[in-house]
Amino acid sequence: MDRRELPAETRKRMLDLAASCERVAKALKAFCGEEETPARKKPEVDGGQLELPLTMPEEKKEAAVTLEEVRKVLAGKSRDGFTKEVRELIASFGVRRLSAIDPKDYGEVLKRAEGIGDA
Repeated sequence: MDRRELPAETRKRMLDLAASCERVAKALKAFCGEEETPARKKPEVDGGQLELPLTMPEEKKEAAVTLEEVRKVLAGKSRDGFTKEVRELIASFGVRRLSAIDPKDYGEVLKRAEGIGDA
């Protein structure tokens, strides 16, 4: 390839790449439901069918519970006269302080804390 032809060839390849990226983006939008396709048909790419499942699996993720949320609830229980129960709850996780509880257990702490004071 001649040195003078290099910019033109590079430009052509960049345009081809951009067109390919647009086709992929369109297919992903259709797959994710952001773009309505008639009767949820598979999106077409270059005249062929792109093989994708018709629906995405639902992921059930709980909202992450923060230390501040747990601290707020437990402080309220303590103010209501349940300091002993709050301390026992924290101790049941094998620690002496709330900040030492593993963050993945915060949801469980909140669930148990809701039962404190309910008689």
